[in-house]
Amino acid sequence: MPFDVTALQDVRILAYMRNAPPPAREVPTWVPIRKGQTVRTGMVTGIHPSFLPNEIPTHCDGDPPVVLLPSYGPESFPKDFFGLIHMEFIEGKSGGASR
Repeated sequence: MPFDVTALQDVRILAYMRNAPPPAREVPTWVPIRKGQTVRTGMVTGIHPSFLPNEIPTHCDGDPPVVLLPSYGPESFPKDFFGLIHMEFIEGKSGGASR
């Protein structure tokens, strides 16, 4: 599922981004976004906990902590999360942009 994510404040998100071939596939990547900037991503998992100090991050073995986004589907958009990002579902397009 591709999304356009716009930062409402400077933020770092954990999103699936297409890596360089071969073979091209989407991998989870920490993506810094400046206020007002929009990036095309695949699924967005969460936000770096340093941007949400009052939220409890999730810790998984071997992965850095992340504040997970509430569950969502294509019908949920456009939508703001935590006052930090605005997401829009892009129908009919492929996933995350290359980094």
